Amino acid sequence: MVTTENYVVDEYTKERDREIELAKKNGVDLEPYANDEYTGFQLH
Repeated sequence: MVTTENYVVDEYTKERDREIELAKKNGVDLEPYANDEYTGFQLH
């Protein structure tokens, strides 16, 4: 989970995890995007 001192970014990780699962199901290689800084929107 991405965190800062007083802020937890749950929606960011949920959206990102959802896109990763969809990519796996559809056989998409995510290796070029293996960077935790990408958002779910960017992975989509």
